[in-house]
Amino acid sequence: MTTFTQRFAMAALAGLAWGWMAAPIQAQNPFRAGAGVGMAGPAGIGLGGGGRFMSVNPGLLGNAVAGMGSNLYGGYGNPYGYGGYGQQDPFNGYLTGGASVIQAQAQFMVAQQQALLMKEQVKQAKQATRQSVINEWLWERQNIPSLEQIRQEAKALELNRNRNDPPVNEILTATALNSLLDSLEKQANSPPVDLDETLLKKINVVPPTSGTGNFGLLKDGGQLSWPLALRDLPPADETANIRGQIDSFIREALKQAANNQQVAADTIRGIESNAAKLEDYLRKQTSRVPFSQWVDAKRFLTDLENAQKVLQTREATNFANGTYSAKGRTVQELVKHMKDQGLRFAPATPGDEAAYLSLQRKMAEADVAGAALVTPPAPAPK
Repeated sequence: MTTFTQRFAMAALAGLAWGWMAAPIQAQNPFRAGAGVGMAGPAGIGLGGGGRFMSVNPGLLGNAVAGMGSNLYGGYGNPYGYGGYGQQDPFNGYLTGGASVIQAQAQFMVAQQQALLMKEQVKQAKQATRQSVINEWLWERQNIPSLEQIRQEAKALELNRNRNDPPVNEILTATALNSLLDSLEKQANSPPVDLDETLLKKINVVPPTSGTGNFGLLKDGGQLSWPLALRDLPPADETANIRGQIDSFIREALKQAANNQQVAADTIRGIESNAAKLEDYLRKQTSRVPFSQWVDAKRFLTDLENAQKVLQTREATNFANGTYSAKGRTVQELVKHMKDQGLRFAPATPGDEAAYLSLQRKMAEADVAGAALVTPPAPAPK
């Protein structure tokens, strides 16, 4: 007897025992009908619902047990009492299981290929995005002006404004003059425009190494023109003595610089300390001094401080002997001299305003005439 036959025989005996135990439960079942529910047991074993005992056909049971070798799945009963499902070919089970395995393997392979396809689609999407980014960058590079183009455009607009009617403060701070100077330095054959050399004596210049220094207040040989608020500053005797000491220190500083000497530190400190005293007295008289006079006095002290910064450098010698100054009989000669000496225009000091306004008009005239020679005229409209 095979192992499967033995297991089936044991299952049949277990079914008999279950029938004996289930009979009292069926007797108490409130849903029990008169005839009961018939149960088809394995190999002809009937589990009667209407009686207390099971009806067993020994012949059929013996045949079922003996014939298990040829029909392993024959006569399986339904434990829920709804009749058997019939017989099943064992090869059908094997083939069904094998088919399920093959189907699962096929689904796995399909899912694997779908994953690879999605991976390639992600790569293509990334490449398309990268291409879009490059196209956008190329478009921006072609259509959006660069920083240098923006700077050149701003310089062109500034130059055009400085040629025509710039604000007065831009002229007095030398912003407009330096813009025109840069433009004229690029023009080789601009028409000559005459200059009054006495006008140039009122123009201040500065080398690139002087920083914020401005020698303009001392360009008349150190003869300071004190503003009214400082001349009339109380206590009169004390402030007059301070002004005299400043004048003396400045003359000494210019003498040292003209002799190709570096200005002594004591001289610099003398100018600085006395200027600080004057500023302190001016601060105490703020409420008494008219505002316009107070502004002029404050500006004078600021210019004196800037001149003192120049005296501290070795450039003081070139200012004292006249090397660093505005020179030229024409605008073109002035531009050449400024370029050769590496000079730039410095802000105006009190009393220089008219000279700066006049020089701006002369330089603008020369620049416009020179630009007309460099740039060909636009063709006349047809």
